[in-house]
Amino acid sequence: IAEIYATLKSVKSVEGRLIEIDACIGIAQYPKDDTDFDELMHCADEAMREAKHKGKNTYVIYTDELHAQHLDQITMTNQLRRAVEKDELSMMYQPVYSLHNGQMASMEALIRWHPYGKAAISPDLFIPLAETAGLISDLEWWVFETVFKQVIAWRPMRSRNIPIAINLSSKGISDEEFIQNLIGLMEKVGIMPGEIEIEITETSLIEQPESAMKNLHLLRQQGIKILLDDFGKGYSSLTYLVSLPIDAIKIDKGFTQKIHSSQDIDAIIKGIIDLAHSIHLKVIAEGIEAENQKEFLKALGTDYGQGYLLHYPSSPVDLEKELK
Repeated sequence: IAEIYATLKSVKSVEGRLIEIDACIGIAQYPKDDTDFDELMHCADEAMREAKHKGKNTYVIYTDELHAQHLDQITMTNQLRRAVEKDELSMMYQPVYSLHNGQMASMEALIRWHPYGKAAISPDLFIPLAETAGLISDLEWWVFETVFKQVIAWRPMRSRNIPIAINLSSKGISDEEFIQNLIGLMEKVGIMPGEIEIEITETSLIEQPESAMKNLHLLRQQGIKILLDDFGKGYSSLTYLVSLPIDAIKIDKGFTQKIHSSQDIDAIIKGIIDLAHSIHLKVIAEGIEAENQKEFLKALGTDYGQGYLLHYPSSPVDLEKELK
């Protein structure tokens, strides 16, 4: 394996350009895993798929456990395809509060999946699965339709506008047809731009940055605010901050939950907040679970906070009490 990586790692010259190659390798063993060539290649392919999931320059050796995991994913994918028609999906909403006056400022829409007769499945599991299986667009469209209905249902209860932020995948933000259809749905249903916000992640911009940037500008032209989610978790490119049409950043909960764990972490958080404010961006801190975290962030001038300390993700019925 080391020799294969060393061979590939050497820089190649193609049409005058230097190219460095990375590789993910899947390994199946004869006759341990199978004696049939096609089946053996299938095993190696499953192992390579797992290697790709782990990252660049990795290798995975096929095991029975890996095969069982793959079968579980196939089963879950098939169940997810039918989740909408079986009414197994629901939306929860987690409020975001001003750290200055304590008022609810907005909410984040969070999809949940409760397969009939089984325990709830975490979005951390089924969202990546939906992306891999090509189901993410249908899932996102269901989310937008459901949230739009909720926005209209809550209008009579609200004394002031409380926008709902909706997460948009890399596929969604790169698909101009999806964005145009979304804008059309807003007009058809009667959703005002200030009633929703769009959350994107840094990693969602990497695959097709040009189309993603174009579509973000389309949304901004409609008056929709754009939030950069999980800031600090990915690449955190400063170029993005000055070039993206965004209104706020959300500090990743990984930083929030490490507050006071070291002077370096505290200094980084302060630097993020100061930098964002210097270029006129609002700052939302995710994952606030302790009073000392909230007070530290408030003292640094963080605009908004979100987390279990402030409010758990809740059903529409539970949140209506607060809205009233």
